[in-house]
Amino acid sequence: MNVGALGSQTATHFSVTIIGTTKCHKLCVKSQGESNMSLDLELMKKKLRAAKAGSNVWFRPKNDEDYTVRILPDPTDPFKKYKMHYNIGGEKWPKAFVCLKQDDDDAFCPACELAHRFYTEAKEAGDDKEMKKIASNVAMKKRFYSQVIVREMEADGPKLWGYSNAVYKALLELVTNPEYADVSEPHKGTDLMIKKTQAEGEYPKTAILPKRKESEMIEKGECEVFMETAPTIAENLLFVTADEMEEKIKGYLNKDTEAEGEGEGEKKEEDNPEDKPEDKPEDKLGKAEKKASNKKAGK
Repeated sequence: MNVGALGSQTATHFSVTIIGTTKCHKLCVKSQGESNMSLDLELMKKKLRAAKAGSNVWFRPKNDEDYTVRILPDPTDPFKKYKMHYNIGGEKWPKAFVCLKQDDDDAFCPACELAHRFYTEAKEAGDDKEMKKIASNVAMKKRFYSQVIVREMEADGPKLWGYSNAVYKALLELVTNPEYADVSEPHKGTDLMIKKTQAEGEYPKTAILPKRKESEMIEKGECEVFMETAPTIAENLLFVTADEMEEKIKGYLNKDTEAEGEGEGEKKEEDNPEDKPEDKPEDKLGKAEKKASNKKAGK
């Protein structure tokens, strides 16, 4: 480097040893008055949170435990809706993925086609329970997601929380209630106390109770950093192609009897009938048949 080219600015030299050589190289750094090499602490905090979170970006409340969360603000909608399929992937493949009809109801989705096929065959076979069970397992379900801070776990950074249609409705009731309004507002929002329970033989339920006082989302000056480090929902859900989905469906249909029995009888939150679309595949089938019948009758 031509030090003389720096003009009136001072040049500070550092000796840097390059591993594997015996040579020392001079690193010329420009400085203006005082050195401008201070560490960016906010950036380091951001990196630390990201490193701690790693792949563990999900907040999954355990049964019968109390949690307090704060939903992060979103300029459009803090409650994101996704159409999901469950139960098809194997051990080496995530069991949940986004339906190919997420943005287009007319798009081709092999999993939706499979559910429709089995509902049809179940009806033709006299309401066959086994076929209806398969159809119900793979049918599309509604799932909602929010970015949250879990109290007493702030050091781990923001998390993603996936919840049912029932929880979504409860949250909508809160934000439309003038007593609480925007619970996600950073400075005057409201923390939410949540508790998940599950009675024997029933689907899990999540109770939500807002705190009585407004509060800061996070310490002043930390809000922007927290928002920057929040994991995005879309980047942490699995989007697949039709070909990939069909491959996994083949594996699902061909799995052995022993695998089919795993977890049998366990009622999971994502399988709750409340989370299925209002227009179920079997309903669409019935409507189509009725329409065809009316057409034939000249109605």
